[in-house]
Amino acid sequence: MRASRWVMVAGIAVLSGCAQGIRLPETGDSAEYFVLRVPGSAAEAKLSLEGISGSEVQVTRFEDSLRGRAYGATVDLYWTAEEVKGTVGGSPVDLKVIQEGNVLRIRGLYAGRTGNFSIQPGKLEGTLGGCSYGMTAEMGEVYVGSMTCGGVPTRANLQLPPTLAMYYPAEIAAHLAVFLAR
Repeated sequence: MRASRWVMVAGIAVLSGCAQGIRLPETGDSAEYFVLRVPGSAAEAKLSLEGISGSEVQVTRFEDSLRGRAYGATVDLYWTAEEVKGTVGGSPVDLKVIQEGNVLRIRGLYAGRTGNFSIQPGKLEGTLGGCSYGMTAEMGEVYVGSMTCGGVPTRANLQLPPTLAMYYPAEIAAHLAVFLAR
């Protein structure tokens, strides 16, 4: 099946297709970070050919899997064309990934918690793991809105690494879940 692309206002694109294991191009160190800012703190992690690395996320990328630690939990995930499976912190992961036009939907269990998350041009919303998000893109680069992770909603800003666009939908889902689900 031939892959097609669409670009989100926030700078991320979702690539759809059947092949697995696409490699990211060499891009250097320019702005290839997940960055989540809330009042008084920020979390960031670098996306590279080797995986995702930051103070709270250290996962290694293999052909069709991610393994390591995120937010104190052991991560062992693998993906197929339409699923992400494995374990996080010993709890099951069983996500279905569906691309419907320019909307990427992620539904199912992450770390044993039910979620329903979607990302589309200018909008990111839903629940992944223990966190819920309701954000819209501002100025084409940053999602702004609310985030709730086991407490009261808080204002948050989220930047996604531009090269995440080079992944297929299930790969995007796995990487987003590792960084956003806490």
